[in-house]
Amino acid sequence: MGADRILNTLAAAQLFRRDTIVVDFGTATTFDCINRGRPLLGGVIMPGIRTASDALIRGTAKLPARI
Repeated sequence: MGADRILNTLAAAQLFRRDTIVVDFGTATTFDCINRGRPLLGGVIMPGIRTASDALIRGTAKLPARI
């Protein structure tokens, strides 16, 4: 888990003080779940919107990069 995800969850815990799902859209899209009793429950990471769309465009023959 990177420093960005740790800081995102710490900030959310301080700001909201309740069960929260923290979503970060960047090169990767991350989802982290926190709650009051246990600061970090877990999370997932997946390709970001741009990363996924670039891969889709490169991997398909008839999908144009721009419409």
